[in-house]
Amino acid sequence: MTEKEMMKAAIRWKNGDLLRTIAIDLGYAPGTLNVIIHNNRDLFPYRKKRFSEDARRDAIEGVLSGRYTVAEMAKKLDVHKTTVGKWVRQARMA
Repeated sequence: MTEKEMMKAAIRWKNGDLLRTIAIDLGYAPGTLNVIIHNNRDLFPYRKKRFSEDARRDAIEGVLSGRYTVAEMAKKLDVHKTTVGKWVRQARMA
């Protein structure tokens, strides 16, 4: 990967583009780009979704009210279902 491609990929990574999309656009296999990302964490920092308390509360209420299942809410928020399940479990214990 050239330095120019690396910088272009890093900018797109920081903007939230998917690894697969970046790889295909640059002509690399996703697995190849994944290795490059893991070997260059200074350019490709870990991305973690953060949710405000209001967003979490809305998600919990949606599940507890029966409007959504845990899996449906997780898909809506684009997180793993165990994350939403943990929020609901913690709310029930509080």
